[in-house]
Order: sequence, then C-alpha cells, then structure tokens
Amino acid sequence: MYAACNANPFFERMGALMPWKTFELANNHDLVEACPAAVAIFDLEMNYLAVSRRFIHDYGLTEDPVGRNHYEVFPELTEAIRAVHRRALAGEVVRSECADPFRRANGKLDWVKWEVRPWKTQGGGIGGLILFTEVLTSNVATRAKDNAIFDQSSVGVVLSEAGTGCFLEVNECFARSLGYAPCELIGWSWMSITHPDDRARSGEVLAALLRGEPYHAEKRYICKDGSVWWGNVTVNPIVVDGVVREQVAFIVDINARKRAEAAERESETRFRTFFASSAVGMAQVDAKTGRFVDVNASYANLVGYERADLIGAEWIILSTPTELEADRARFAGLQTMPRAYTREKRQLRRDGSHVWAELTVTSLWEPGSPPTAYLIVAHDISQRKAAQQAVERNERRFRALLDRATDVLIELDGTGRVQFWSRAAEEQFGLTNAEVLARPFVSFLSEDDVEQATAALEEMRRTEGSVAKVRWHHPMREGGERLVEVTARNLLDDPDVGTVVLNLRDVTDENRLGLQLQQAQKLEGLGRLAGGVAHDFNNLLTVMLSCGRILAEDLPKGSSNAEDASQIVEAAERARGLTRQLLAFARKQVIAPTSLDLNEVVTSTRRMLQRLLGEDIELVAELDSQLGPVFADAGQLEQVLLNLAVNARDAMPRGGKLTISTRNVNDRWVKVVVGDTGVGMPPEVRSHLFEPFFTTKGEGKGTGLGLATVYGIVTQAGGQIRVESEVGVGTRFELDFPRSSLPPPATVAVDERSLTGNETLLVVEDELQVRNVLVRVLRGAGYRVLAADGAREALEIAARESSVDLVLSDVVMPEHDGRWLADELKRREVRVPVLFISGYTHDIIGEHGVLDGIELLPKPFTPVGLQQRVRSMLDRRKSTAIA
Repeated sequence: MYAACNANPFFERMGALMPWKTFELANNHDLVEACPAAVAIFDLEMNYLAVSRRFIHDYGLTEDPVGRNHYEVFPELTEAIRAVHRRALAGEVVRSECADPFRRANGKLDWVKWEVRPWKTQGGGIGGLILFTEVLTSNVATRAKDNAIFDQSSVGVVLSEAGTGCFLEVNECFARSLGYAPCELIGWSWMSITHPDDRARSGEVLAALLRGEPYHAEKRYICKDGSVWWGNVTVNPIVVDGVVREQVAFIVDINARKRAEAAERESETRFRTFFASSAVGMAQVDAKTGRFVDVNASYANLVGYERADLIGAEWIILSTPTELEADRARFAGLQTMPRAYTREKRQLRRDGSHVWAELTVTSLWEPGSPPTAYLIVAHDISQRKAAQQAVERNERRFRALLDRATDVLIELDGTGRVQFWSRAAEEQFGLTNAEVLARPFVSFLSEDDVEQATAALEEMRRTEGSVAKVRWHHPMREGGERLVEVTARNLLDDPDVGTVVLNLRDVTDENRLGLQLQQAQKLEGLGRLAGGVAHDFNNLLTVMLSCGRILAEDLPKGSSNAEDASQIVEAAERARGLTRQLLAFARKQVIAPTSLDLNEVVTSTRRMLQRLLGEDIELVAELDSQLGPVFADAGQLEQVLLNLAVNARDAMPRGGKLTISTRNVNDRWVKVVVGDTGVGMPPEVRSHLFEPFFTTKGEGKGTGLGLATVYGIVTQAGGQIRVESEVGVGTRFELDFPRSSLPPPATVAVDERSLTGNETLLVVEDELQVRNVLVRVLRGAGYRVLAADGAREALEIAARESSVDLVLSDVVMPEHDGRWLADELKRREVRVPVLFISGYTHDIIGEHGVLDGIELLPKPFTPVGLQQRVRSMLDRRKSTAIA
C-alpha cells in the first residue's frame, strides 16, 4: 500500500527463525532475546506472555507489559489490525507487504514492518500469537532507497530540506500524480505546489517539523495543468546528531475518496434540499428506537405538529387507537419485510382528528446489515379517500336501497334475457339470481301471458326510452301464481345502463284488497240502506207499539179485540228485534255498556243462533250458574256470538256440534268458550285470522270482516281472545272479559201510577204520526205537552214558554237535526234537558260508539218505556235543583 517490498531483509531474517517450533520460541526467553526483530508473544486472549527488550524500546514502553492485554497497552490499535490478529488466531500467517504507518496515541507516526503468526502447543493446537515487528521511522528514506522502495513505491515519497521545504528527492509516483517528471520538481518547495487555500498552515508545519514533531494532513496540490489533486500527507523529520536535517513525506492519492465524498456531500445536499422543500411529507425514523430522526415541514403540516415537536418523538403517536397494536406489530416486523412497501392508513393529528395518507416506507441499510433507519414518504390522500368513501357510501346506499326495495328490479339485454335479478325478486318469486341469469324473462311467466309479454317487450324495444306498463301472472316455485304489475323502460342506448329495466310490483294482495274494498263498499251501502230502513221502520213501530198498547189497555180483558191488539203489539215487538239486527249488521247501533250476565246473553240469542246454524248442527250451552257479571254492551256480545256461530257453521259443511260454555277464571276474569267440531285451520291461516278482509272462503262467500269485528269488540270491552285450532279436529275460541264489580241490574216491576206528572214538555218530531203518538201518551200521563215539527219552531216555542221542563227531540229532521237544536238552546241559555228519540243514531254516536253526555231513547219504544224515561229525567232535574 505504501511501498512495495521485494526480497525484504526483515522477512528473510524472520524466516531464519522458523526451524524452531513456535512452541519452543514461545516458551524460550533466550530465543526471544536472540531474535533480530522486536518480538511479542500472546495467548489466545491477546494477553502478553513474553516480550523482547527491543520491543519495549522500539515502542517506548516504560514497564514490562507481560500479564497485560495488548489492546489495553495500545488502545489506539485500529479495527484493521485487530482483524489481522483474528485471522492469525484462525491459523493464518499474515505479514505487511511494505512499511505500514502506525500512529501512536500521542500523535507520533511510526513506519513499521510486521509479521503475525500463530504458535502451536505440544498437542498441535493454537496457543496464541507471535508478533515480529521492526520500526523503520528514523531511517525510512535511506532504507527506501537501499531497497528500491523509493522509486518503485505505489505512494508518493518526497525528501525535502528542513527549514526551506525544498525538494531534494521526488519519486516517480508523486511526480506523475501532479503531471510532472521527477526532475521538474527538484528544487521546488512544498509552498510552490500547495493549493492557495492550504498555504496558510505551511509555516506552522515547517516550524513543527524543525522541532522534530511529525505532521499529518489531507492537502490539495496544484497539478501541472492547473487542476487540483488531493493527497493524504505524512511528514516525519530526519534527525542527525540531534538536529533536524531533512524531512521525508509519504503522500497517498485520495482523489477517488475525495470525489466520492464530494459526490456524497452533493447528493446529501440535494437530498436535504429536496427533503426540506418537498411538498410531499417525508420523515426518517430510527430503526431501533422507532423515534423520528427528522421530518420535513410538509409532513409536520400533514399531521398538525410543529417540526421540532416531532423530532425525537415516537412514530406511534400518529397511530389511531384502533390501529395502535397492529402498527406496533408491523413496526417490529419491518426488518424481515421487503426493503420498501406502500400502504394507505389513517394518521392521528395533534388535534385528535384523522388524515388519510399513502405511506411509502423504505429501509435504509448497509449491505449485509439490518436496517438502520426508515424513510417515510407520505402523500395526503384525504380528498381522494373522501371521494372514494363517498362513492363507496353511495354504492352501499344504492345497494341497500336496491336490496330493501319492495318493488322488484330486473334488467334484460336486447334479446330479453335476464342480466340482473334483485333480492326482492329472489324473495318474491323464490328464484335466486344464479338460477335466472341469461334465461329469457318470459320463461318465468304464466303460459297465458307469454304471448302478451313478448309482444309488449318487442314493441317497447323498438323505441329508445319508451315505457310499457302491463300486468302478468308469475308462477311461484311452491305453487300458485302472483299477479305482478310490470313497468318496462328501454334504456339499451343509455351508456350508463345498456339494458331494458323492469320494475315489478306484486299487486296480488292489492288486487284482492281492491275486490274486498268493493265488497266492503257494497256492505257499507247496504249498511246505509239498512240504517235508513231502520229509521223509518222504527218510526212506524213506535206508532204501532204505542197505539197497540193503548188499544189493548182500553179494550175489555179477554175480548177478541183485546187479543187482536195483543197480537199486534207482539208482532211489533218481534219487528223491533228485527230492526235491532239490521242496525247491528249496519254497525250503527249504540254501545251502552253495563253490568250484565253473560248467561242471559247466551240464552237470549240461542234461538236465533240455532236458526242460523241449521238443523244439522247441534248447539250445546254449558253455562256456569255462579258466573260473575261483566261490564259490556249486550248487543255487541250478541254480535260476537253471531259472528262466531257463522264462522263455525261454514267450518262444518256436513254438520257437527257447536258448544258455548261459560265459567269464572278467577275473581278478575270471566271466560266464554265457543268450540266447534269443524275442519280446523293450519298455522299459516291461524296467524292471519283476525286481519281485516282475510278469508279462506271463495269469492262472494265471505268478506273477511266477521272475525276482525269479533276481535275489535272483545278488545274494546277490555277483554282478550285466543284461538286453538288443528286441521281435522276443530276450532276453539276463548274470550276473556273483565269481571264487573257491580251486580246486573234487577228487573223491577213498574208502578204505572209513579209515571205521571204535571210538568211542561216540548216534543219536536217531523213525522206527524210519531208526534201525535208522543203527545197522546205524554198527555195521558198528565203532562202539559207542546209540539213542534222542526228545530226552528221548537226554538220559537222555547222562547215564548219559559216553563219548559224537558225537550223530547227526534235526531234526524229536515233543515236542522236534534243535536243542532240542543246546541242552540244551550247557546241561548235556555237551561232545559234534552231527551233524543231516534231510530237511527249514527249522527250522535261518540267516537267509540258510546253516547257521550247524551240522553237517548231509541225507537221503537212502548208508552211505559217513554213515560219511565221522561219521569227519570225530570226527577233527576228536581234533585239537582234542590241540591
């Protein structure tokens, strides 16, 4: 490296020692002292076993180093020298190729030749090292010349005069490096070839050399062509008789290293400039500690920190809580990962918000070594991520809407084959998307509709954007078919769609409901007709009952005429029952809940139920004699029994048995059980039993309202209803009603003498016959009766007569009804009670069918019934006035 050594006398002398075994040399002190070179012997741990006096002298040791460690004695030994020792301990003989420089801890530079070889034990193993050295510093120039080192050396060698620095000898290597011949440089000085920027120290260097101090530096020299050449210079003084006569300099060419360093500095400068000014976030993280070594302003801005706050901080502070553990594990595995990777992740900003970044992590490493740091390049992708998330959100929203849409969506290609089949289609038709794809859509329709569907689709496909709307029948996998309404739109030329889009809506139930609505409207019309008939009929019955009663009372008892009058009254009573049934059918009856006995309701309706059931169905009543009372409307309970009987009759087309039983459940509930021996119901029918318009009967045979009405009446009364049914076994309805705390009202004989009075009554009735009957019955009871044929006349009478005690008014009258009359009397502060009389009460029934603050006497009624109600109201008025 410094001076090539051919046939070196030092190594020849060392070779002369080799006839001795290294074991004998290591253990023979005389041989060590007889060695022509300085010798040191070490064990395997590099501890001194023996040294020659020359070794102690050459290296200026003040004491014998035996027992101490070589690296402790010479801590300045480089790693390269230590590596040589390791090679020798492995069995290799290593020697210097030429004189090598060895810089002492005090700065002094020595030139040394050396050889290191292992010494063997008696067993043949390696016991340690033997080091042979020769320090050449004091006469290196002379030795170089004598050994042809000077001219043949691969490093520059210059012999210069002390004090002036003029060149005495220059070898070929140094001269050639500067572009000169050696003879051209003789007589020049160091100052003449030194770069101007390095000349300032030349005087100090010469002064130090004159003092006998060595000098070492990296310096620039000016070449013959004006270029700059870098050399690593070591100058040692040559002392003769205690005086520095000359200096010898060894100059190593370091231009390649300097160029590399310059390139590295330039690259580093470019990188630092790019790193600091880049609009892209960049950071360096220490591979061992995971802390930021450096970050640029863009990265700091990205995560909302000051740059100084991030440097030295752990990179994990930027991990979101949900990703913290995963990020720690990922960092721990970075050394085994590829040298670079890219991923998208959220970065936690200082204010707690998140920012999406695309991170590219590159490992910084030396060949054969693990990474020392990681370079992170961060691109802000928040806007891109927001747009992506918006697209994904819209996609999810669109897909969710599509999946949850009740309408079926189907797409067809230009040939009518299915391209898309929505989830609603799968649920509605029982066919999956995979089962229908690429199949002709018309193959899923009823055979009767295929021709119509094919023609409609073909017509629609002829015109872009055209729409066709038709109804088809769609067979179901489990049997039966559904009616669907199809809206088809031709979007084949639309680049975003490119298909025929079908919207299918199952209108089977809607169509059935439409038919049921028509049926209900028919029933409503019949109800209105029944109500109107009942109104007029009740007026007639009122006259018939009143006149019949009066006539029967006036005729002699036992006469044929009296018997005929009784028959007329009985017929009128039966007609009143028929009217009541008409009002129940029309659902216009007044709800008048009271404490009643369910046994009496069952008993009173038994005859009617038997006629309804027919002769082939046996009706059995099992009634609890200790049954408690319930609070309900008797008419509604009759309607419940009627509807349940009709339902049972239809379930027993070949006859059977209907059982109605009553019993107490406990002190809070009373139970009615209606059971039949009919065909029963499957679970799917039973689950829809009380839904309005639900029926299993054929078209025209049922409205689906009967059991819904039963459910409404029972729950309106505060009760509960349960049904048990099994196909082939029959059906059992259990109705639980709250038990009443009041006993049913007792039937009290009426004393007709207590029904008279002398108060003034105002009768308002537009029907002449009814008005005359009312006036006659009331006057017969001793009352002063005034009559009016309408509301206007009644107001005029009330204004003249200040002594009116009670107003009896029809409800339905021309121009103004009875309710208007009552409100007008109140507005005019005419404080008189009003008793409404009507055969059709729809206009004054409350929200739930209960009269709210209204006194009503339904038509038809008997004279005694009229007199009882009038007397009752007058007596209540008197008691209120006295109180």
